Order: sequence, then structure tokens, then C-alpha cells
Amino acid sequence: MASIPPGADLSQIPAGMPPPGVVPNLVNGYSRGPVFLVFGPIITFFMLCFLTARVYAKFRVMKQAMPDDYACAVASVLTIGYFAIAILALKGNTFGKHIWDVPLSAISTDEFLKISYLSNWFPNLVWLAVKVTFYLLYLQIFRPNKNLVKFIWAGIIVTSLFYVSITIPQLYWASPRPGQSWLDPLEDGSTIKTQALALPIAGFNLGSDIYIFVLPLWGVRNLHMSKKKKLGVVLMFATGFSAVVTSLVALIYKVQVVRDSADYTWTGFPVLITNYTEMVVGISASCMPACSATLRAHSEFFHDLGSRISRLTRSSGSGRSAGTHGNGEGAANGRPYVNIESTARTRYATKRMPSDQTSDDLELRELQGVSANNSTHDDSDLLANRIHVTSEIHQHSERL
Repeated sequence: MASIPPGADLSQIPAGMPPPGVVPNLVNGYSRGPVFLVFGPIITFFMLCFLTARVYAKFRVMKQAMPDDYACAVASVLTIGYFAIAILALKGNTFGKHIWDVPLSAISTDEFLKISYLSNWFPNLVWLAVKVTFYLLYLQIFRPNKNLVKFIWAGIIVTSLFYVSITIPQLYWASPRPGQSWLDPLEDGSTIKTQALALPIAGFNLGSDIYIFVLPLWGVRNLHMSKKKKLGVVLMFATGFSAVVTSLVALIYKVQVVRDSADYTWTGFPVLITNYTEMVVGISASCMPACSATLRAHSEFFHDLGSRISRLTRSSGSGRSAGTHGNGEGAANGRPYVNIESTARTRYATKRMPSDQTSDDLELRELQGVSANNSTHDDSDLLANRIHVTSEIHQHSERL
């Protein structure tokens, strides 16, 4: 900017040189910014849904919050903070455009420079909080596995040391010295030095996400549970693989930024999106165990809902033919008439547990012989029954 003559109108000067044959458009140049303005709120909404399910599970189902929940709360607040930074960056009509379509006046304001300053180091705090959330969750689940606990603590220590050690030089290089303006670190080249840290950070993000993804797979192998339950736990933790994918995509885009740093307002925009996506996916994946607990706690409700929908669907299809298959009063009323009386001895039958017991206590209980009397009944009463048939079943114990 030293070569710009004094008194020049910076709003009429492109912030960068265009390629040969390209004419700068400082008035209404194409911007990819609206993509984030649509995509960002959508994924934020889903993240908040998972967070709501987590809060419900912890305070209504489990009635206890653990350290990983507090770490997740910190990570969520920081993620929303980064979302606000991204919105402010797009508000300035700079990020998402080619640098030659951005006027020099737009990137020389204190507002733009402060946002650029925050976007350099603020994501490190978010990633640290998100990854620590996973590690604390693993400590809670796999605490009996002493060997695995050692690797979890190693992950916490290495992750914390890395992000702290990488943030310190970023703050040192990008922060203005006493008496300097926000533009001075950019003009003397100090801010450019922070770009050299972009690839190491992206590489560590990918490596740590892979590490976090593999740890529970190792831990599940030693859990004492059926293969079916192990598969369910593995699938639950497999949602963390999405964080690995987003980290890989972020690394690819950051390589492009390093290769074409002159057009950073254009090449840096995908990094803005992938950074935020990586944060949101990480938080959402960490909520999966709590969401699973919520679903288990209300499995009866979802089972009843599905059964009712299924029964209503079958009823609508069979209602037209009901009158032709019945006789007597039941047929006259448009419902099939069933007249079955039988006595059967069973060894095992499902039994509904009292309301003060959890779903994990539901087992196949041995019962005595039962007598089943089948008679027609009104459809509205049958919807509430656990056994969905077109008649009411009365069971009474009889001695063997």
C-alpha cells in the first residue's frame, strides 16, 4: 500500500491484481458468500437439536451431568462464536469474492482486520474443546480398561499442548504492538507468517480425528456384551468418521490457500465453511451416546407410535373387505367376528415391568399356564393395547 498515492480513492482500487484478460468488478462481483448464509444456519439447527437431546438425556433421563457435558457446553459456545465471526466476515462483502473484485478500502478497515485476526487463532480453541469432549466421554465409558485410559490421557495432553503451543505464535505475529494500528502487522509481513501454520494445524486436526475415531473401536472390542450390542455401539461411534471426512476436506482446501495465497478471499472461503462444518460435526457426534439414551428411555413411545401407524394402515386396507368375512352381530357392524376360546400352557411370555423399572430390566419372564379368551371389542380401546389384534385378550393365571 506504500505505492498508492496519497489521497487516492481506495474504493476504486482492486485489492489484488486480476489474471490477464480479467476485468475487476468492484460493484457487484460474484460472491460465494450466500452459500454459507444458507448452509451455516441449517447445520447449526441440527447441532442445536443434538445438543437439546443431550441436555434432556442428562438432566431428565440420567439426572446427572458429567465432565464431558461441560466440555461440550464450552465447545458449543465457542462454535457459535466462530459462526458469528464468519457472518461478520461475509457482512463486509469480502470473503467469497476474488481479491480483484474487492476494493482496497474493504480490506483495510479495522473491522475486517480484526475479523481476520480472530479467524487465525480462534478455531484452535474450538477444536481443543471439541476433542477434549470426546476424550472425557471415553474416560467415562472405558474407565475399567486401564490400557485404553492411558491412550485417552495421552490424547488429552498432546492435543492440549499442540493447540496452546500453536496459538501463542499466532497471537504474537498477528497482534499489533503498542502504538501500532491493526494494519501494521499486515504491512510488515508479521501476519503472513501465520499462514505457515495453516497446514500443520490442518494435518494435526486430521490425525487427531482419526485417533479419536479409532479409540472407541478398540475399547468396544473388550466390552462384555453381545455381538449385536457391540455392533450398535460401534455404529454409534462411527458417526465420528464424518469428522474425519470434514478434516480431510479442510486439509485439501487449506493446501489450495497456501498455493494461491494472493487470492485468499476466494480460496479461504471453503476453509471458512469446512472449519465450521468440522466443529458442528464434532459436537453433534459427541452427542450421539446421550441421544441414544434418550431414544432408549422413550423406546416404548416410539414402538407404540409405529405400531399404531402400522395398524391404522392395515385397518384402512382391510376395512372394505371386513363385511364379507364376518357373520352375526360382528359382521353386521363391519368388523370381523372372532369366536375363539383356548387354554394354553406356555413356558415363556413377555411381561411388562412396573413403571419404576428401566427398559434394561425387561426380560423374558417364566409364567404359569394362561387361559386366553378372545372376543370382539371396539377399535378405539384396542389402540392402547400392547398386543395389536382385532380383539381383546384376557389373561388370568391358572395353577398347573
